[in-house]
Amino acid sequence: MNRSVGTRLLSRTLHYVDLFLMRLTDGRISVPGSLLGLPVVRLTTTGARTGKERTVPLLGLRDGGNWVVVATNWGGERHPAWYHNLRADPEVKLTYGGQTDRYVAREATGRERAEYWDRAKELYPDYETYSSVWNR
Repeated sequence: MNRSVGTRLLSRTLHYVDLFLMRLTDGRISVPGSLLGLPVVRLTTTGARTGKERTVPLLGLRDGGNWVVVATNWGGERHPAWYHNLRADPEVKLTYGGQTDRYVAREATGRERAEYWDRAKELYPDYETYSSVWNR
């Protein structure tokens, strides 16, 4: 898949900036949240190989009292590391707006997956360019 230079640059740098800002503000400020009004969450998983705690900033969709995150990896050819971490250990912490809660992750399938994908594209239209990753 051909990704733009801007996407490649952001995919390698934005998460560092967001992690710094989100740690500094207890999850209240992120670049996409501040500039675009997007809901950015901090997802904390346990490393599949290392067993160490790993935290990444991601766009999150609310579904009642739950959250949905989409493993597009900026349209890359592989799933992001956090996806593999969830498969190995689905117990996670998620922080949004200064509040941290624990969840047990699961992969959406069928109609539910399609509905979440449609909602994700409404939230962030650039997800449409990632369709080949999401639909593999």
